[in-house]
Amino acid sequence: MSVEELQRDRDRLKHALREAEQKVEQAYEAAEVKMSKCIEALQATITRTEGQEKLVVQLLQEAKKKAEASERSARDHAKSLQLHLDTMTKRALAAEEKLARSEKETARLTSKLDQVSGKSGPNAVSEVKLGVYMAVEISVQGVRLVLERQGDKTKVRLLEGTPGGTLKKMRENQAQELAPFLPGANPDQLRDEVQNNGEILIQVGGAGTLRMLF
Repeated sequence: MSVEELQRDRDRLKHALREAEQKVEQAYEAAEVKMSKCIEALQATITRTEGQEKLVVQLLQEAKKKAEASERSARDHAKSLQLHLDTMTKRALAAEEKLARSEKETARLTSKLDQVSGKSGPNAVSEVKLGVYMAVEISVQGVRLVLERQGDKTKVRLLEGTPGGTLKKMRENQAQELAPFLPGANPDQLRDEVQNNGEILIQVGGAGTLRMLF
């Protein structure tokens, strides 16, 4: 082989080598670009995942706070109901005790009046008992009365705060209710006395009759 042919072969080999090197460089650059894109995509995925994890953690924390708040509210509501129940129970017991005392006092007054009425006839007795019954009935219906025994006198006292109307109306009504059981009493005078003083004094006479004391 001549020198010229060898020179041409060497030139072809050098050219082929340069082409091969260029292809390798291009392939490497393409691989770098692809790798860079993959890394960017991976980083974006990681970022999204971290964001989702943070969101999940935040939602869990909020749900926990709401659950704790609901539990506290339920406990507070239960305590409030228990306190209300205890209060109502105490009031009911106090009302029962008050009613028992009232019934005991009514029985005592009735017994006293029965002792007095034993000296009189049956008609007078019935008047005395009916008067006591009417006073108790008025109290049950909302007009609050206090019957206080003072020797041979019984004080009929109207309490303020009676439901169902003003004190004046209650006093007027009370005077009208008591008038039939006070023989000889003037209803107008009786009404004025109750309106002015809120109370009257009545006396059980020897004949078992009732009369007003001014």
